[in-house]
Amino acid sequence: MAAALAVIRFVVVAGLLALAASVDVDVHTKPAGNASSLPNIVFMLTDDLGFNSAWNNPEQFTPTLDKLPSQGVKLEQFYVFKYCSPTRGSFLTGRLPYHLRAVQRNFIPWSMPEGLDLRYTTLPEQLKGAGYATHHVGKWHQGFFKPEYIPINRGFDTSFGFLCGGEDHFTQQANEGSHCTNNIYDLFENDHPAFGKNGSGLNDTTHYNGYTFTQHAVDLIKAHDPTSKPMFLYYALHNTHWPVEAPARFTNMYTFNQTMRNAFNGMCSVVDESVKNVTDALKAAGMWENTVFVWTTDNGAPVNRAGSNKPLKGGKGSNWEGGVRVPAVVSGGLVPPERHGSVAPGFAHICDFYRTFAKLA
Repeated sequence: MAAALAVIRFVVVAGLLALAASVDVDVHTKPAGNASSLPNIVFMLTDDLGFNSAWNNPEQFTPTLDKLPSQGVKLEQFYVFKYCSPTRGSFLTGRLPYHLRAVQRNFIPWSMPEGLDLRYTTLPEQLKGAGYATHHVGKWHQGFFKPEYIPINRGFDTSFGFLCGGEDHFTQQANEGSHCTNNIYDLFENDHPAFGKNGSGLNDTTHYNGYTFTQHAVDLIKAHDPTSKPMFLYYALHNTHWPVEAPARFTNMYTFNQTMRNAFNGMCSVVDESVKNVTDALKAAGMWENTVFVWTTDNGAPVNRAGSNKPLKGGKGSNWEGGVRVPAVVSGGLVPPERHGSVAPGFAHICDFYRTFAKLA
């Protein structure tokens, strides 16, 4: 097992170098043994959290995210698309966003008969074929007008989250870009509505998305048997997407005169706690040392909704760097200690993770 882990570490470093430099690295060696010796892959994708967040913003209380670069490799020139769905499709297919139909209108409204082209082989399909247990938690936004387009039919063994692009964080009611009314609840588990698991309002903090989705991710990790097969967990958080909402214990951390600024920063602190809970669960389950952990976000922050991309110009929906350049870090036990705290200065794009993860498998 030690020899296998040494080979995996070599592959991880090679993959990171390829990612950082945006060049191909031909890695021929594969880890010895069965599928259980392959690395776990956990990818946490935050929603609408911009460049001036986490370790880039000292006004935000994000102690876990602040420490992550010292425990891994920070991707300093990391790029995505300027809004939600194309970035997610790029990650899932390994294609640059302009290849994807989502760039036309971001799959808005959600009731349009559109989705990620079924001819693409998705990353979870690739990893599932290599023996991985594959799980989706949180936001989907890749189409759902036919059963073929939902997560469990695109390579995921399980799925828990919402299918459209935005909803109320406390009630899970669809609230943006929809032809439907706000009486529509968007919360699904695998191929059916998650009856009884939605919230009832602002006072129902137990069903806040940042809590329920994170708890589901933690439960998946606890239930996983790492000796049988590796895990691929794609956790697409809803924070910090509109509406700007967070439980009081997070908004009360901030005392700015702007109420929305306090709420947005509170949502960033929710993200930090989610990252802490997931990474703690991996360590408690004895999986961290054999895990590649990635945290990033899908686009720049909306500057008209209390987000900030300082010092970059522009924000969500903009082609300026403030819309497409975001914070990103690769951590986990398989990143060699000598790389901890390092900065990868080369250009990289979210689509590069497809090939990097496929190589690891």
